[in-house]
Amino acid sequence: MLLSSVSRTALSVLPIVILTAGFFLLIRLRAFFLLHPKKTWGSLGGGAGNGNSPFRVLMVSLAGTLGVGNIVGVAVALMLGGPGAIFWMWVSAFLSMGIKYAEIVLAMRYRHREPDGSYRGGPMYYMKEGVGGAPGEFLSGLFCGVGLVSSFSLGNVIQVNAASEAVTRVLPISKTVFGILCALVCAVLVMGGFRKIANVTAVLIPAACAVYFLLCFFVLIRRASDIPAVFVRIFHDAVTPDAGRGGVLGFLTSAAVRHGTAKGTFSHEAGSGTSPMSHAQSAEPCAAKQGLYGILEVFFDTIVICTLTALVLLLSGIAPESANGGMDYVLSAFGRFFGRAADWIFAGFMTVFALSTVVCYSYYGTCFLRFFTKNKTAEAVYLILYSLITWPGAVASPGILWTLTDLGVVAMTTVNLIAVLFLSREVREETKALL
Repeated sequence: MLLSSVSRTALSVLPIVILTAGFFLLIRLRAFFLLHPKKTWGSLGGGAGNGNSPFRVLMVSLAGTLGVGNIVGVAVALMLGGPGAIFWMWVSAFLSMGIKYAEIVLAMRYRHREPDGSYRGGPMYYMKEGVGGAPGEFLSGLFCGVGLVSSFSLGNVIQVNAASEAVTRVLPISKTVFGILCALVCAVLVMGGFRKIANVTAVLIPAACAVYFLLCFFVLIRRASDIPAVFVRIFHDAVTPDAGRGGVLGFLTSAAVRHGTAKGTFSHEAGSGTSPMSHAQSAEPCAAKQGLYGILEVFFDTIVICTLTALVLLLSGIAPESANGGMDYVLSAFGRFFGRAADWIFAGFMTVFALSTVVCYSYYGTCFLRFFTKNKTAEAVYLILYSLITWPGAVASPGILWTLTDLGVVAMTTVNLIAVLFLSREVREETKALL
């Protein structure tokens, strides 16, 4: 009871922390990506050597951020705050772009080159070397310890549980069998290292997103005449207190995603320090240029996908308060346009997004572990345990796991933002390469 109360309090403070940090970084960086768009975005592209291209790295990072929450989280945000919640999701995304950019730039600046030519980077490195001293040692150790534990819950159990709930609703298969299959697939993929993960996500993520786009655009074209009225509702309701509460929580913490049939993850995780570990693998030599892909990540994750979801839900005409949870709202809304096929479609989506997140987080987990030890046996044991836990994760009721996961993400985000804000001057120096 006490743990749950602490978790709710932490989650209520987190949006304020992120919005404040985002506004500070926007001012510190002088909103360069808005004031100098031609110079900024014209610097993207070009060769990146023979290593991991910025696009492939971006796909891995998106695999960790795109999840059930991008669909169900929007539904519950509407249930909490009405149409105006979407406006606050846009505001939150806008302010979080600077955070994502800054943490990726720092990860690139302080990354280490491995003997095999690959890179290792992330918050733990810029905490230890950038912040430095005893404070840096403490922050990096705390960040990695919490992240290592959270990788089993946030990146694995919760995701597989959501997929199993969806799949077993439409297929005559038990959760146990589904969990075993996921464990086998996970083991094959995670043992291949970052390159194999990049190969898989570079195919799965674009394909899943393309299909989802087609479905949403079908609805938008069919109901095109009603779209202006939907935007009027969004902006009109944005000034209500409930809209702000629902939008910020739905976007930054995705707290309500934990309700209903499927469990999801946080939206784009800006500030939590996970995606910089993927971006640090990029062959792009310029830290600031790679940071721009973080801005694109936030834009695509929230402004694009979440907005498409919101429009379809609002165009369906189904009252959010009439739904029994976020997943029920999504299935009912899409069912208005696609019938029973909606159940099958979203079973597939959740499986793809959940599996992509599980595989991506296995890499994050090895990054956390490698900070403590480079022992290959320890890494192999971790990956085996990580793969095996998908089995019980498919059949278990997460319960307290969600509370512990919430606390873990709050702790990671808070610790990471302390370091990012402390090193924000260095981020501004790196940004000069773009202007």
